[in-house]
Amino acid sequence: TKVEEYLKGEVETYDQYLTGDVWGYNVYEITTCSLGHEHKETIESCYGIYGHDECEKEGQSMLEHMEKEVV
Repeated sequence: TKVEEYLKGEVETYDQYLTGDVWGYNVYEITTCSLGHEHKETIESCYGIYGHDECEKEGQSMLEHMEKEVV
């Protein structure tokens, strides 16, 4: 039933919380100044994503979105 599916999802999420399966990502822009030094600036970040695979998907989606804006 829908209630059972919902509860299974809640238990899965709570398990991820308890076991530390909570992730985040940063997107950096790296530039080189006139002195030849590299500088790294965070231009996007997101934390609190449950599940490593889900975090990878979210990060990849963000990169693809940002690439479209540049082109």
